[in-house]
Amino acid sequence: MIKISPDRITSVADLYLAEMEDGIKKRYKDCIHSINTFTQQPVSALLENGTGILDDQLVRKLLTASLEDIQNQYPDIDSYMRTCQLVYYSGFRINKELERRETSCKQVKRMEYREKYVDTYRSDWIEPILKKHHNYSKSKLFFDRFIDEIRRGIEVLNINLNNIFNYEKYIKAEFRHHLLNRIGIDVCPYCNRQFITQFLDKNKFKTTADLDHFYPKSQFTLFSLSIFNFVPSCQICNSRFKLDKGIKILNPHTAGFDQDTYFQILLGPNTKIDSLLGEDTDFELELVTSITGLESIPIHNNIELFNLNKVYQSHKDYVRELLYKKNAYSEAYKADLKELLSSLNLSDKELNLFQYGFTLEPHEFGKRPLSKLAYDIIHRNC
Repeated sequence: MIKISPDRITSVADLYLAEMEDGIKKRYKDCIHSINTFTQQPVSALLENGTGILDDQLVRKLLTASLEDIQNQYPDIDSYMRTCQLVYYSGFRINKELERRETSCKQVKRMEYREKYVDTYRSDWIEPILKKHHNYSKSKLFFDRFIDEIRRGIEVLNINLNNIFNYEKYIKAEFRHHLLNRIGIDVCPYCNRQFITQFLDKNKFKTTADLDHFYPKSQFTLFSLSIFNFVPSCQICNSRFKLDKGIKILNPHTAGFDQDTYFQILLGPNTKIDSLLGEDTDFELELVTSITGLESIPIHNNIELFNLNKVYQSHKDYVRELLYKKNAYSEAYKADLKELLSSLNLSDKELNLFQYGFTLEPHEFGKRPLSKLAYDIIHRNC
């Protein structure tokens, strides 16, 4: 996964505010008489920051600031996010999680895991419910009862918030295309395999990209219109793989894993050396994670959720071509080529583009599909 530059998102902030801000201020009154069961305050209080009136700055931040910044500045927004995350990620299989942590699956470890999980997303909102379900960690049944009560409260809250932050109603197709074109991301950040193409249709700019909500709008409704919750992505990643599965992965707005993973060529027991010279495709590709421990778990989740090890097998013929070029065009050849074209003053970056079709610059991974794969094959293998 490739990190999205925050500059791409902030560049459209003024455009987005002009389109959305006034509508939210008008719809804010729709929630004045609805009650947030976690705080016993009107739902509209989430947009007031304790002032009793609409906080215009908070509205603007909900639309255009990073979600982390909003959480850090507004305690109620932080409690909302934590409560939603607590429910959203609660469908974990506890044995699998303990095995990943190389821990036994004994009852005491199960209880410890559930307690640590709840502590991760704990907030004032859930404290009264925790007191009612003080034995939540002792079994899956008790844990599910605890989560279900929180889920019911957050579902009602989100239904009311949808009156203000209704994505389908207020983000029209034409504006979505315009926004995606202005953001200008060319390649799906989740897979780095597909162009998300911009094109002109009847004098209007359109795009093939899906606009994924990193945090699903049905379960994190307060952030349905937050541009830092939008991830331009290919349809396969968004509509076939990611969906709303409640699996914790890296957020491309805050981190990529291109520095912590690399593609490796796996040779079978009967594979010949010719495979490494680009003569055939008798090998497999694998994404290897270079970090271990808890930090590696979201990365492995990304790889599994988007089926990256599986879908990249379709690019073995392309890898064979790269291996052939690397073997055929040695460093000596590259030096000769540079001398031959000396009048053009080509940089190494330009020579790589001439030789492989890629600049092989890590900061440009997001410009062309398969650029991360090409980099690893040329620099890390053989």
